[in-house]
Amino acid sequence: MVNPCYVSTLLWTTALALYFVPAGAKGNPYDLDDEIIGPQFYRAFDWQDIADPTHGRVQYVDKLTSIRQNLTYATEDTFILRGDYQKTLQPSGPGRMSARIMSKKVYKRHAVV
Repeated sequence: MVNPCYVSTLLWTTALALYFVPAGAKGNPYDLDDEIIGPQFYRAFDWQDIADPTHGRVQYVDKLTSIRQNLTYATEDTFILRGDYQKTLQPSGPGRMSARIMSKKVYKRHAVV
């Protein structure tokens, strides 16, 4: 068993070391370039109804099919993107329907939330 005093000392030492790291060494913060919310998602991305490049069991569908099959859904402040989770698949049949999307905009560096 690890001594609790050792863990506490280690945590404090790490916290203090991080606190005193010079600001320049922590890296530059990101600036918000785009805020894509709700239905805006449909305009910001292209749907790729292509064969699975990894040769798995998935059927990538176009935007209209993804909407009709409830694989994508948008409200004023929400966007849902998911694969089919309701249909029972046959062992020798096609794979699950899913949406494969690609941004219409190219980013050099980014963080996505």
